[in-house]
Order: sequence, then C-alpha cells, then structure tokens
Amino acid sequence: MAPKVAIIGAGASGLCSIKEALDAGLEPTAYEKASWLGGIWNFSEDPEQSCAALCTITNTSKHVMCFSDFPMSKTCPNYLPMKTYQAYLESYAKEFNLVKNIRFNVSVIEVKKCADFEETGKWEVHSIAGNSQTIKMEVYDFVMVASGKLSEPFIPEIPGMESFPGKLIHSKEYKTFRGFENRRILVVGLGNSAGDIACELSRHASQVYISTRRGTWVLPRLGPGGAPIDLSISRLVYHLPRSFLSWLVAQRVKGSYNLANFGLETEEEPMKALIINDELPHRIVTGSVIVKSDIKSIKGSSILFSDDTTLDDIDIVIFATGFNVRYPFLSNSWLQPKEDYIPLYKFVFPFEPSKPTIAIIGAFTNEGPIPPCCEMQARWVVQVFKGNARLPDKQKMIKEILDAQEEIKKRVTYTGNRYFHKLKGMVPYLDEIGSLIGARPSMLKLALKSPALALKCYFGTCIPAQYRLVGPGAWGGAEKVIWEVEESFLTPMKTRAVSLADDKGKSKIYLFMFGVIIVLVACWLACCSA
Repeated sequence: MAPKVAIIGAGASGLCSIKEALDAGLEPTAYEKASWLGGIWNFSEDPEQSCAALCTITNTSKHVMCFSDFPMSKTCPNYLPMKTYQAYLESYAKEFNLVKNIRFNVSVIEVKKCADFEETGKWEVHSIAGNSQTIKMEVYDFVMVASGKLSEPFIPEIPGMESFPGKLIHSKEYKTFRGFENRRILVVGLGNSAGDIACELSRHASQVYISTRRGTWVLPRLGPGGAPIDLSISRLVYHLPRSFLSWLVAQRVKGSYNLANFGLETEEEPMKALIINDELPHRIVTGSVIVKSDIKSIKGSSILFSDDTTLDDIDIVIFATGFNVRYPFLSNSWLQPKEDYIPLYKFVFPFEPSKPTIAIIGAFTNEGPIPPCCEMQARWVVQVFKGNARLPDKQKMIKEILDAQEEIKKRVTYTGNRYFHKLKGMVPYLDEIGSLIGARPSMLKLALKSPALALKCYFGTCIPAQYRLVGPGAWGGAEKVIWEVEESFLTPMKTRAVSLADDKGKSKIYLFMFGVIIVLVACWLACCSA
C-alpha cells in the first residue's frame, strides 16, 4: 500500500504538491477549507475567504510564473489578471487529475505527532468538515503544509488609532473598489499590494493617499521594446555581482523619472526596496494619488505624519503592511518564529522532529515568481519522503539556517519576520534545490549533447522548464518550451495584421536580449579590471 501524505491547502503550492506526490507513488489527500481550489487566486467576495484583490495582475510574466512541466498557452497574455491565472491553475488540476485528491470545505485544526512517532514518524491530522462540530482524526505517513504565508495580517500599533471614527482594515480584506467610492482613503505601506490598491481606488475615491516610511523603487513590467522585464533574466545575469544588478535596475528606473519628484525617493538600493507597478507614477502625476510620509499618530479622522503635516477628514485607512507567518494548527514550539524568522532548512524542513516526515511548502517571499519555487520544493520533499534524498544531521541544518538568516540580513531591510524568509531569486534557489535531486541542468553536459540548447539555457531567459531536462520527473516537452519563449511572448499580442514580417519581430527580441547580454558582460569586465 502506498504511503499516505496529507497536504494542507489546495492553492498553487498545494496543487503542485499533490501532483508531485502522485508522481512519486505516494497517496496524497489535500485539505482545502474553501469550496474550490486556487488559494488566494480563487476570488470570492465572502469576507471570511482570503483572496487577492480582483484588480491583481501577476508581477512576473507567464514564462516564469508557470509550473515547469505545464507551460501556459502561447495565446495567454504575458501578464495574467487574477482570473486568468486561476483558470491556469484549474487547467493544471484537470490535466493531472488532481481534484479527486482534494477534500473541499474541510479545515485542519491540528497536526501533531502520533504517540509512536519516534518509531514510525507518523502524524495525526485533525479536521472539521463544513459547519460540522465533529472532529475527524486521520493518520498519515507524511505531511506537506501548503496553506500559504498570508494568513495572519500584520497591523502596526499607531498612537490614537482607537479614536478613528472611520473604517480601519487590512489589505487582506480588500476585494474590489465597490464600497470605497467617493471616500478619502489612506493606504499605509508601499509594497506591491499597496500600489495596486491605491491605483485602482484612485479612479473611484475622491482622493487617495499613500503613507510610506522609506519610499521605494518602482519598476514597470515591460522592458525596452515592450518585452516582459523578466525575459532578460538569464543564468548569466545571476552570475554577475548583485550590486551591479541593483545598479542596472536603478538606471532603468531613473531613465523614466526622478523618484524624489514623485515623493518615492528611498535610501535603499533597488534590490532591497522595489515594487512592480506600471501605473503609480502616472496616478501621482495626475494628483489622484498623493504620497505622504510615515504616520506619527491618529486623532479622530485626522492623521499626523512624521514630517508634522496633517490630513483631515480621512474616511478609510487600509493597512497594506504585510503578514505574520503563522501555522495555528501546528502548536509545536519548533515551528514558531524565533526572533525574526521560522527556522526551516532551505525554507522547507524544520530541524526539530527526529524524522523528516513533515515539510512546509511556500513559506518564503522571493525576488521573482513563487510557484516554480514551490514546485521545486515539492519535488525535493517527495524524494526525501521516499528516501531517495537525505537531509544532513540536525547541527548542520541549524548552522545552515543561521547562516542563511545572516545572508538575508545583508540584502533585506529589517521589517520584522514578515520579510526574513526572502529567497535570492528563482534561478539561484531552483539551482540549489534542483541539485539535491539531480534536476539542475549541467551546462557542460548540456553543451556536449546540444551546444545550441546549452547557449540558449545560459544566455536566454531562464524558465522553469530548464529543470525538467534532467532528473526525476524529466519531461520530453521541456526543450520545445525553452526554444519557444519568444514565440510565446509575441503570440498573444499579434491580434492585428501589420506590415512588418513576423521574423523581424522575433529578430528584434533576439537583438534586445543579445544587446543586454553584451552590455552586462562589458560592464562586468570593466568592473573586474577597475
């Protein structure tokens, strides 16, 4: 009989966990408290159900936002509105027949070790279905927690906030602009969600303000020539100094506008304070969004800021201030935050249980797409569960966890444990975890087999499909997807006949990417010789 694995959550990370468990010959059962799959991408106006705002558009393109063996359709837009990405997740579940393994409207209330855990490594999963008061307990060989990190909103304590007569909400509660029309609204924070919400509300509210403590760099989704900005992310790029990459981003932003003139100036380097937003500068320049400094205090409907300016008659304050990472159904002390982070080996395995039979999927933020990183975590986890990959001893794991936190502190501005699980980026992390299961492609071996493909993988856009060329779960369609990135970029936009030939459009993309590479290499060599 196949070993049983409980998977908590059926969002993007839960779905790929189900699929990888099935591929590994395990018997997965997923618990989803909502009535359908998709997690935060499954939109609902039910205030009790967490989901992204309806206006949400992916910050990374379809080329890197997909799972490694299930590319998005060429006709799919390069950046996906919320409902389009939800449709992708549904098609993924249908393609691999995952829904049969999901129990909907079931909430997990506790996961704990079985009495014989030291011998068996098994876990008890306690759950409640629907509105039932009956608790059901089942035993599993393994557990994969894929319930996401956006469950407990963080709202800072501000002097006088209890005197505010209007509405104080967290961005988690924001669904659509309806109900916010003709109001004076203050959005607190300046991350991606804050920017999206402020821009949408600026078209419907009487006035929108954004309060930011440190400012931010604002990077558009499109690069020169209109190509998605992440099409320029290659393996070569990640071999360049991080400081140089930060400088490149700064030049890209400065080439469009002066941050200081927009009230967005920040002392942080771009890699520490960056959001993806195409609209915010335009909304600021039209006066529909006004940037303010950090909040000092609240007195009634008036807001006092750190620069001693005041806003009166504010109707609604929306805190887009992030989340605390919490897993309330896991009461174990080894999975609770320690100072400013949750101690997980490679952001996946807790070091405390004597047997590696529980793993956390998706407990991180990233300088890029999340889903392919979750998928790679799941691929690694099932190999560990099956005994095909091994973890180091406890002391080595603890040392690596501490070293990882010190490394993060050097590249992330401290804002509490909400941001202290930040990966270096998709490519370095996929390389790191992929190497543990033999899924990281060797450029040397690839060059001996197919020199053209090796050059494409190193100098071209690094997409998740590269990690299906070798290793467990290798997929025969991976090479085709790698070669067709540029075609996939152009296809959804060719909706009108134009005089330019198709090959000219493609050649411009190749020239752009080649130009970027040449500039990067030249600058890198100049820096090395200086």
